[in-house]
Amino acid sequence: MADTDAQTVATRWLQDLSVACAKDDASAFQALLLPDGVYRDLLCLSWDFRSLSGREAVDRFLRDDNRLARAGMHAFAIDASTGFGPPFFYPVPGAPPTVRGIQLSFTFKLQSPPAVAKGLARLMQDPQDGRYKAFTLFTSLHDLIGHEEIVGAPAIPLSSTWRQIREAKVSKIESDPTVLIVGAAQNGLLTAARLGQMGIPALVIEREAQVGDSWRQRYDSLKLHTYSRICSFLYESYPQNFPQYMPKDRLADALEAYVKSQDLVVWTSAALLPTPTYDDKTGRWTVVVMREGKEVHLRPKHIVMATGFAGEANIPSWPGKETFKGVVYHSGVHPGGHHFEGKNVVVVGAGQSAADICMDFVRCGAENITMVQRSATCVTSLSIVENNFYTHWPEARSVEDSDFAVNAFPQSLLLRLAAGGGTAMEKEADKEMHEGLRKAGFQLTWGQEYGKGEIGMFGILLQRFGGYWLDQGCAQNIASGRIALKQGQEIARYDEDGLVFADGSKLAADVVVLATGYKGIRHTASKIFGKDLIDKTTQVWGLDDEGETRGMYRPSGHPGLWYAVGGFNHARFYSRHLGLQILAKELELKA
Repeated sequence: MADTDAQTVATRWLQDLSVACAKDDASAFQALLLPDGVYRDLLCLSWDFRSLSGREAVDRFLRDDNRLARAGMHAFAIDASTGFGPPFFYPVPGAPPTVRGIQLSFTFKLQSPPAVAKGLARLMQDPQDGRYKAFTLFTSLHDLIGHEEIVGAPAIPLSSTWRQIREAKVSKIESDPTVLIVGAAQNGLLTAARLGQMGIPALVIEREAQVGDSWRQRYDSLKLHTYSRICSFLYESYPQNFPQYMPKDRLADALEAYVKSQDLVVWTSAALLPTPTYDDKTGRWTVVVMREGKEVHLRPKHIVMATGFAGEANIPSWPGKETFKGVVYHSGVHPGGHHFEGKNVVVVGAGQSAADICMDFVRCGAENITMVQRSATCVTSLSIVENNFYTHWPEARSVEDSDFAVNAFPQSLLLRLAAGGGTAMEKEADKEMHEGLRKAGFQLTWGQEYGKGEIGMFGILLQRFGGYWLDQGCAQNIASGRIALKQGQEIARYDEDGLVFADGSKLAADVVVLATGYKGIRHTASKIFGKDLIDKTTQVWGLDDEGETRGMYRPSGHPGLWYAVGGFNHARFYSRHLGLQILAKELELKA
């Protein structure tokens, strides 16, 4: 195609999409994608998150249940109001300079349900006919008409004071919350803030005595591994002089301050007791909350489990622990390496927590430090990940626009591109670090065990939320021998002086740290709701067959029960979609 005007090409493509939708023409719709293009839809054509790879899959999705005709997608328009501006050309990674893609943002409306939605498409030329078609197409429900999210500062009526308004709000929410959110970390609080702006009464309960205590109680050197812009709160950002990588105590204080700044209703020292029951006829739960030693009975319509993805510590039960003279504890309660200066330390595990804690012991002067690696690990330097962060969440663009663009890129395609060369480039950049690790006997992986090729650190993160670390010096300390490595042998038992392995070898230890992971949020939920109920719900995290994250902010498999997990970026973006799903239930919109 000779046309070099991105605006003209994008407008023509969007007009063709509009015509296809107006005619309920699934064939014309899917023909606007490249043969291997991916269409990701969040709640516009179903009350779920869907990713369809290839034209045939898109065609089936649109025809199934007459989705395209039923939705009535119309009023398509280029949206130049975002931080991306009007449609623009962008260089295609790995392609010659003459090969360029076009990115466009757009808005549209739905007839069923009456709603407004947003979209983003990345177009590339089809080598078969030279026409620009969608490499990725993303559509996302934004607001239900008549029930829009409140934007901007609310007006305070002259007839009431702020205190009166606040007291009335708290009384209503505490007596009859539509949504009960369990957990007051980033997912619980950001979800509560979003629901509040959408007019959905939400009560948050937190088992700790103070919001943020789950972070305060962890070891002193802990900090986030994603920079503060990605970890921004919903509706507000950090002060400009905040640390780039947030120390755990600053984060804890920020969470506590967010409760006040967003006027959230949070009960601390409050726990959901076993076993809530759900009434299918009324669509309500009957729950008992233990609040400061007193039982409180509530009847919410929805419960959001936001207790953290990790859940309860996974503690291996090797025999002989009672004979061990030293100290054993899980990494989740690491008190800090300063307690063990001059001691022999063994850290069991080779993921992010293990690497961080080994470095803590190095800084605090432990005599001997040994990492026990039980399975292969993906190690990527922090500088590579930083470049990725800065590219996708640049200072020049709003966090909201960046979140939208990042989520407009299907995860299945991310894995495909990683396996197709992206991971190889990262490996080359980290070649020297990896060679040092291999010489020390460290076993590396790039996620090929998942059957999709070398998907790299981000792919492994999407699959299991573990099995990797972002390196900030641990690899160099292993290569130099400051951190010793024990690899290839299973632990058989404790003895009085340390650990004994299956081959009979031993490791002397004054302290054994079990960086052995966690049992997950469904295990936590099982203790509250009962195993029979939770076994009927979906898995949480990992990718489904289409490449969507299982269980996160989407239907769980049980009415009125939701899981909110992930980082700040997940909570900022997907809290809207959880709110829309809850609104749809309240308005009795058809599935």
